[in-house]
Amino acid sequence: MNLLKRHMALGVALSAGILASSLAFGEGGLLEPLGLSLTVGVRQTDNRDKIPDGFLVKDEPIEKEDDTEIWVSPKISFDKRTSERFKYYFEYSPSYTYFDNPRSGGEEEEWSHMAKGDIEFNITPLTIFRLTDLYIWSGAKDWYYDADYELGERELEAREDDYWENLLRPSILTQLTADDTFKLSGLWRVKRYDEEYAADRGDEDEYSVLGELMHRQNRHVAFGLFGEYTAFDRTRDGAEADPLSTDGSPLRIDAGVQYVTLGVQLSYDFLGDGNHVLLGRTGYNFMWYEADDLEDDDMWGDTRIEFAFRQLERTSGRVGIRYGNEYADVFPYSSQENMTLYGNVARRFGRTGNFALSADVEYRMRTYEKDDIDPDAFNHDYYREAFEDKDADRDSIWVRVSAAYEFTEDLTASVFYSYEDVDSDIDTGYTENVVGVTATYDFL
Repeated sequence: MNLLKRHMALGVALSAGILASSLAFGEGGLLEPLGLSLTVGVRQTDNRDKIPDGFLVKDEPIEKEDDTEIWVSPKISFDKRTSERFKYYFEYSPSYTYFDNPRSGGEEEEWSHMAKGDIEFNITPLTIFRLTDLYIWSGAKDWYYDADYELGERELEAREDDYWENLLRPSILTQLTADDTFKLSGLWRVKRYDEEYAADRGDEDEYSVLGELMHRQNRHVAFGLFGEYTAFDRTRDGAEADPLSTDGSPLRIDAGVQYVTLGVQLSYDFLGDGNHVLLGRTGYNFMWYEADDLEDDDMWGDTRIEFAFRQLERTSGRVGIRYGNEYADVFPYSSQENMTLYGNVARRFGRTGNFALSADVEYRMRTYEKDDIDPDAFNHDYYREAFEDKDADRDSIWVRVSAAYEFTEDLTASVFYSYEDVDSDIDTGYTENVVGVTATYDFL
């Protein structure tokens, strides 16, 4: 609670300080590019712990639990163009959440923070550099316990899962000729947990670089080449005894992976106006594992087909399919094959377009092979029993529909509903229904 109060005090003080200083400058000073808003929301889920009914905890079946969350989130933004060639944007948003039915041993309140910065610089009339950074600090708890479940020493340590995450995205786009463009973009993502137990299973480092060369044949057709390099590592080498190992040995499982994809891409603009575009790309994937005992792999990967459309600025959407070999989202697997079908559509109504409806759907089919696990994992009882000699699938479908209405230029309200169904061989399958309402008021 003391930590929560400190974060609340920090967020409120910073928000108030920036607002007070901007108002002090008056019109023509900081007030003009400054934005200040407040969002209040309510979210209700029928599956707080993302488990099926009858899930076993300590060999006893437990049922799904409902939970209602109420959150308040002010946001301060600063949007400034200093010249025709340079502009920057910054926003900071602390968020306070109250849970009406927290997990046993959990907290009724939590505090999180988000900060984002965006810089755009026209180096020359034909070359644009952009740098975006997103920082997140979260105290959210992902661990679940039944109401009658008594926390043991391992669980008490596992509950300390506060973390921060930072995503840095640089890119540069240059017009080589009237018909040729080159784009170089990258990602540097770092995720760190505060406590050693969570860090040895959840710390992540990801680096990627993507180069794209495109040639416009005519107003309808463009084609080109791409090359992408990705390096991913999920954990550190553990130096302490692993609580999941009965012999007290350290946790040393290499789940890192690197891969390069080289390929071709093609786009077709049906009307030549950028509003109805079909994009296709495919490439060959070369993958290297950090674990010494895993064999390198190669295959056709990162194949995508996507159609994006927009009509009269009132209707927009996209539909597509993607298939590839990538780093795994389930530990201790190093990689996974992933096929995703996705689509979304949005439509504005009314004379001023102040009423909007949108829908999103995603269907993912992930495959994990036993040969993609560091054999050192099977020196630990838990991983040996759960994963040895086990290929697995994890399929999921997610649907979300929402509606938003702008009552005034400053006040917007929205409602949403989402449904998720997970069918998994390697972790918990579940279904979840979520409904929510939010309202945002822009003060500046």
